[in-house]
Amino acid sequence: MKEVKFRWVDRILINMTIQEKFHVLFWFPLLLIVLITAVLIHQNNQLRRADLIEGLELKLQHVVVLLDQVKDVTDLKLPDGIRMADSGVKGQHQVGDAMTITVPTANQRFLSGTVDLSQLSLWNGHNTTSCTEP
Repeated sequence: MKEVKFRWVDRILINMTIQEKFHVLFWFPLLLIVLITAVLIHQNNQLRRADLIEGLELKLQHVVVLLDQVKDVTDLKLPDGIRMADSGVKGQHQVGDAMTITVPTANQRFLSGTVDLSQLSLWNGHNTTSCTEP
């Protein structure tokens, strides 16, 4: 009789009982689906975070361009969430779930805006670790 070389899958499965094979057929795809779902949720949150930050940066850049065209900025109404200050530090600063972006203007002032990143939480801002007393 000719000896047949088994595939690597067959070498593993030949030593298992039928019940163990059914467990493998059930749990392996289920765990694979859970893993793929977790990776996709994480990637989606990272892309949404980048979109929120980029949107705020573009909003600040457009306001800076508009401020450069105006001579008197004292009584100018800025868009919601945008603040003007006489001093500041250029760049991104994150405290907790709030990301603040500050950009300089041409007239030696600083514009800053804040974006709330807590909406990107997997639990949508629900605090699952603490209990509140009624």
